[in-house]
Amino acid sequence: MDKRYAVQAELEARLQAVEGIGAVLNPVDVRDPANHPAEGAVAVVWAMQPTSVVQGNGILWQQKFGIDIKVDWPEENPVQTLAELSSRIAYALVRKWPHDLLRANKSPELSGPEMRYPEKGGAAVISADLSMEIAEKIPD
Repeated sequence: MDKRYAVQAELEARLQAVEGIGAVLNPVDVRDPANHPAEGAVAVVWAMQPTSVVQGNGILWQQKFGIDIKVDWPEENPVQTLAELSSRIAYALVRKWPHDLLRANKSPELSGPEMRYPEKGGAAVISADLSMEIAEKIPD
């Protein structure tokens, strides 16, 4: 498994472990309602096109992920509930990553989370972008 895939798998596992998230899906699987959980928010992870730089016998990938989380509008304390979920998501995304996945001494950069509220009922959306550098050796 290449490191970019391992990083995405780690990202998805972190989101799945967040209390309040019922499913973590890719942009294709989210289109099928059968993949949506009975309870909990639906998180969609978008792997953006990476850029790369060759360095000696390795590649330095600059990878960005977009994360969109659809949250049913809470009936009680909606602003507080969404703010708490937003914080749990941020903590999951930025807490220490395994040293073998990311470039040495380079922490991921988080933009967001940003909350968008529904106009008339429905669902809120929490969005974030996570950027990271992944150093990988070129296989022989």
